[in-house]
Amino acid sequence: MTRSSPRPLPKAVLFLDGNFGAEWALSMDGVLEQSDVALSSDLEEAILEWEEKFRLDNSPTLGWKSEQAKHTFSASGRTLADRIASEIGHQFAVSFEDEIIRSEEEAAVPLAAQSIENLLAEQLEVNRSMNGKTGSLHWRFN
Repeated sequence: MTRSSPRPLPKAVLFLDGNFGAEWALSMDGVLEQSDVALSSDLEEAILEWEEKFRLDNSPTLGWKSEQAKHTFSASGRTLADRIASEIGHQFAVSFEDEIIRSEEEAAVPLAAQSIENLLAEQLEVNRSMNGKTGSLHWRFN
């Protein structure tokens, strides 16, 4: 019987979340701006439309307009999470509604994966300069 080795942990997890306070629905242990991760323009547009739907169908004081609106938002968010995972590739993952979504393939958009690598390297340098250690990452907040 052949046992396959376990898949390595992702280098980073991006969080997809509709949020009233954020300008961009993706975060990574802190605030990300739309330009931080080089996703395809059609995916960026789909995320922006999804965020707008969140604001139209969900009130910070009254909640969702209907259960159907909530379900539709969730289903389209899951689809977006799959698309993001595909673009960033198997080295990274996406968290959406307490589920971790990860591609089995190389990044469909290599520049997206490289932009995450660059963010991680940048943050490691910030941490080293802050405390001289390579311990846990503390993400920058804009």
